Amino acid sequence: MNKNPIDYIEHVKNEKLDLEEKDENFKLNSENLNSDLDNGKLRNINHIKIKDIKLEEFNERKKLKNILRYSNYKVMFYRTDVFFHSKKIFFLVREVIPYIKSKNVVFNEKKTLTMALVHDDVETIIGDFQAGNRFNMSKKELENLDNVEKVAICELAKISPKYVNGFVYEDLLLEVLNMNTIESQIVKYLDHFDAFCEAIHEIVGGNNSFLKRVINEYGEVPSPVEYYIYKFSNYKKYYPLLEKLIGEKIPFLLDFKLPDFQSLEIKFGEHNLDNIKKDFFYEPYNWWRKILVRNLSKKDLKNLYIKKKG
Repeated sequence: MNKNPIDYIEHVKNEKLDLEEKDENFKLNSENLNSDLDNGKLRNINHIKIKDIKLEEFNERKKLKNILRYSNYKVMFYRTDVFFHSKKIFFLVREVIPYIKSKNVVFNEKKTLTMALVHDDVETIIGDFQAGNRFNMSKKELENLDNVEKVAICELAKISPKYVNGFVYEDLLLEVLNMNTIESQIVKYLDHFDAFCEAIHEIVGGNNSFLKRVINEYGEVPSPVEYYIYKFSNYKKYYPLLEKLIGEKIPFLLDFKLPDFQSLEIKFGEHNLDNIKKDFFYEPYNWWRKILVRNLSKKDLKNLYIKKKG
């Protein structure tokens, strides 16, 4: 396995994705969406809902609505905020719970769903730091960044209720930072998967800047699709506790191939309510869209097709 994400993604891009074979093997439609996840026998109808997790007294969380995603990119057509992102992670986590249970993985379902909703709460203090920036940072810089986040978590915990849904709020946030439990790795994997699909959503919506690398104070930062495919492909390093889950089931794919968007003769255009419900040629992205369309409110769903300025 290549250690350099940019080199690795160049290797991935050279592998031609056989779209016809993908359509045949992974056809996405209303009757069959990743059968293991949509099979009613695996589904638990008593899943926790967002409203079941009482967060009204966590006043700082309101600030998440003002923290925008993907700060490295000046232009993002469907830019969302961290509050909305947290909702999406909750729905994605809830969706994969039946599959995780089917693999006999021991984890706390309630804790994982609660963690999904609050995993980015520390950003109310430190803001949104794009993950790709970490690629060029030294070990010392990464340690300093983690220390800053630890201090911020302590500060946030002091001004917030001690418990959330029966769990110590500060402990949940520290678990997310350290990624040292099965629950935190499930949440972070889907956190990264959502960021990956957000980038594809921009590309499909006509924003080709998300195919490009950014040069900033941290150096040349890999594009989001480059960065996250590298991480997914190196799951033993980044999500070692999820090894039993990795295989052929979306989103826990062993082989994350990405179509070469620039070479495909497909006319990308603005999203609308109709086309976000239709199948696309890339199955992981299809899975992400269908889960969100099925779970988001009409108001929240507009974030996926109402174009924004900047």
